[in-house]
Amino acid sequence: MNELIVFTKRFLDAVLLPPGGLLLLVLIGALWLMRAKTLWRKQCAMGLLMFAVAGLYLSCTRAGVWWLAQIVEEGQVAQTQASLAALMQSPKPPQAVVILGSGIRLDERETPNTFSLHPRTLQRVQHGAWIHKITSLPILVSGGSPREGWPAEGQMMAEVLKRDFGREVRWIEAGSLDTRDNSVMSARMLRESGVERIVLVTHAAHMPRSLEVFRATGLQVEPAPHGFSGAAGGSWSTAWWPSADALGQVWLISHELLGAIWYRLSAWR
Repeated sequence: MNELIVFTKRFLDAVLLPPGGLLLLVLIGALWLMRAKTLWRKQCAMGLLMFAVAGLYLSCTRAGVWWLAQIVEEGQVAQTQASLAALMQSPKPPQAVVILGSGIRLDERETPNTFSLHPRTLQRVQHGAWIHKITSLPILVSGGSPREGWPAEGQMMAEVLKRDFGREVRWIEAGSLDTRDNSVMSARMLRESGVERIVLVTHAAHMPRSLEVFRATGLQVEPAPHGFSGAAGGSWSTAWWPSADALGQVWLISHELLGAIWYRLSAWR
């Protein structure tokens, strides 16, 4: 069942998000143009092709990343050492740090471990370790196993935190398959230990959706976003140069926008 859920989500991502969704529009536009018999239909097909090609180009540029990032990252501010210190001295300081996973990888050529954390997950673990260093708050890691026979993401995160960062993990949530599961299952574990206030660690693009579902559980959440997709850098002219890195960031932001739309349509709170 887990594999079916994961496969379905990945299929929808491939079909709806760039570059897959835009490539599909290119194919539809090309076939339409080849079969069009009237001038009006040919013009519509050409318009669809131009729209899809322009979308593909923008999806590969930092300018496209910046434009999309304004939607999901607007108003977010990263935590600093000073802000975390002030937070810990507030009347009701947070009681735990929650780090959300973002996938694991399998490569049988790798040694000594064929399984490893996805780079995004490792970035979150690193940021969570830094917050723990400043606050000394206990850590909860959240992430389940995407496939039968694969290790749980939460367990791997805990192992990396201990082995590579010297940080012990108090809670391991290892049953979730998505952000909604992360929130519900993590909140249940935290409440059993009397925790009501947390610092939430995830990428800035993922933070709005994560905040929504975690706060819906009744937890009081302080966001600790990092890995901002709309980060400044380079000149304005180079912002229009295509790059694989920009395409990856556009995919990630688009994934979050699609997830937010799904939450609205499902009317889940």
